[in-house]
Amino acid sequence: MKNLKNPVLAFITLFIIAHHAHASTVTKIIPRSQSLNSARQMVGWNNPDWGINRKTGDEFYASTNLTFEYTRTFHNNRIARSLFGSDLVCNDCGESLIISGSQRNDRTPVDWLADYFGLPRDFKSVVSFSPHITNYLLEFSFYVGLDQWYEGLYFRLHAPFVHTGWKLGAQEKILSPGSVGYFQGYFGPDSIGYTNEASSATVDLLNTAFLNYTNGCTPALPDNVCWQALECSTIFSECVQSQATLNGMADVRFVFGWNFLNNEEGNYHLGLGIYTAAPTGTRPGYGCSNAPYLFEPIIGNGKFWELGGQITAHHIWWRSDTDESRFGFYAEIDIMHLFNTNQIRCFDLLCNGPSSRYMIAQRLTPNANYDPRLDGASDAGLQFANEFAPVANLTQRVVNVSIGAQADMSFTFQYQKNNFSWDVGYNFWGRSCEKICFAQNCTKPAGTWALKGDNRVYGFVNSQEYPNEFNGIGLPVAIAATDSTATIHQGSNLRNGVDYTPVTPQAPNNLYADSAIAATATANNGAVTNGIVTLYIDQTETGYYANQLYTSSDPILIQECNFNLTGSRGISNKFFTHLNWGWNDRDETNWTPYFGFGAEVEFGNISKNCFPNANIPTGFLSGCDNGCCTSCAITQWGLWLKAGTSYN
Repeated sequence: MKNLKNPVLAFITLFIIAHHAHASTVTKIIPRSQSLNSARQMVGWNNPDWGINRKTGDEFYASTNLTFEYTRTFHNNRIARSLFGSDLVCNDCGESLIISGSQRNDRTPVDWLADYFGLPRDFKSVVSFSPHITNYLLEFSFYVGLDQWYEGLYFRLHAPFVHTGWKLGAQEKILSPGSVGYFQGYFGPDSIGYTNEASSATVDLLNTAFLNYTNGCTPALPDNVCWQALECSTIFSECVQSQATLNGMADVRFVFGWNFLNNEEGNYHLGLGIYTAAPTGTRPGYGCSNAPYLFEPIIGNGKFWELGGQITAHHIWWRSDTDESRFGFYAEIDIMHLFNTNQIRCFDLLCNGPSSRYMIAQRLTPNANYDPRLDGASDAGLQFANEFAPVANLTQRVVNVSIGAQADMSFTFQYQKNNFSWDVGYNFWGRSCEKICFAQNCTKPAGTWALKGDNRVYGFVNSQEYPNEFNGIGLPVAIAATDSTATIHQGSNLRNGVDYTPVTPQAPNNLYADSAIAATATANNGAVTNGIVTLYIDQTETGYYANQLYTSSDPILIQECNFNLTGSRGISNKFFTHLNWGWNDRDETNWTPYFGFGAEVEFGNISKNCFPNANIPTGFLSGCDNGCCTSCAITQWGLWLKAGTSYN
């Protein structure tokens, strides 16, 4: 579906996939545009006597109205599922993530690893989400029949102003604040200690530094090791404390059409039109401080130009003998292509599963910059450069996005009696999968960055060789142990059953790193090569536990071709009704006022998770398949008031 170039084929495929949705999580929710609602737009002015799509001979006629609508999402757990997939668990707080440290013996396969965020190794908390979206909309609509120019011609316009509010509703319950720190070599040459204080995953999370990511060097970590702040897919906006809101004009939609079949008595019509939408809404990723966050408010369709066609039709099936009552069928079908536009997105990694953008990466640098340097073990000649970053920072890109086809179809049965009319209808909306690509070919690396996983980044030359170095424990040496098979849940050590306690037979020594090989080091002044040993420093007792440390002979770096550029699609089914009153017995004037109110309920489709290799990732070099296109459409209800007038 991702590579469909034929809009007609893409449109047909929407129906095929409507009930077969299995896909990965999304990194950006871009729902159906607030301006794309043929159900709301077609009702109220469909009247054979004074409404739109009439046959008047050689006269102009027009109709205009204002519609106010309020919408709000429900089944909000589905939104959370589209963002976090099967990592969410159900508890008394709703849909929740469990964040736990590597030393806890009650970890589950879906727990996020607290180590990635610098939290204590025995930390555990539950972070729940209750997202919702609200919209207040005021839409101006205008229709003019141009029969005086050419019989059946018409022009139609819809221009909505929108106030939207998005709230992720993140709350945290800390089950164990934790106090167990990290030994020498895990994050840097120093150990890291914690007091049993109220550490929190969400306090920093809500301040845009997801969990423990902060600007510059983190005081709780070694002073010479820096952690970048999260710059993309942040959980909440730094400029909004409760709910992110936006105001603006959603897409302005135009139709220039021709009713080539039109009955003079108003019994039926059939028309075709050229359908266009101008992108007056917001561009995803260009929000507060140009730092895209996960649940970002969107107005409009995502800044796409749209071009397509419109079909309108109606048929009056029954009239009473006195013509006071009638029953008919009305339809509107809009199909359009969404042209290429630029957006800022950040991505997961194909072979590391959903939410891998929240893992940490380590920056590597040529070993010629070090003394002593890692020698022989790394064919790439790299060593850890004392800097960590969330993967999202590395995968953030300005990308080109296009959508093959989008369809908005409404069908309604209408009963009319004198001035009163009642519509009951169904609406289908579908959007084919986004096609996402870089502006340049996929050859540019993301930099000399690699996944750290739960490997050590430093080793130590045996203290017998350097008894007075680094407080008597040996000379620290940065290594280049990468962990391309890590996931948000665990690194290679945890996956292979290695814990971090100093017990027989061995403490973890990076044995499961990519292309693991025993690490050695050489001083630049020509000193003899020494075996590097890893040290475990007990936080409650003195001493260390040492054994041979391993590094990667061929470190696996993060490349742009590893980014999961799979987009999302959308499918929803809507039911609506509208009650209307038209003052069509005003013989003394050509103006016919009308007023009505309506309601709608829309059921969006959310995919199940089928991220490739989500449970057992196989590494960057294994030829991972592309991810599945995710179906992501919100479920919502809405109420509207509509008032206007027609000129006959």
